[in-house]
Amino acid sequence: MKFIFETEQKVQPKFSDVAINQFFVKCDGDLCQKVEHNCYNVIADCDGVPCALSSALYHADSLISRILPKVIKIEF
Repeated sequence: MKFIFETEQKVQPKFSDVAINQFFVKCDGDLCQKVEHNCYNVIADCDGVPCALSSALYHADSLISRILPKVIKIEF
């Protein structure tokens, strides 16, 4: 048996859903990388301008905009 609902509710991801070293976008649009269970670094601001902000503390239940697919290597 399968229930089909009128509208599906999309669950907004939380900081705790992000794996360590994975990239994510905060609700304010900043591109970040999780570095510890409660810390992240900002890689670029909401306009896409590169920046390097030190780790900031973040609560595990804090909502984020989205999680980017896992990056396995960056070539430069």
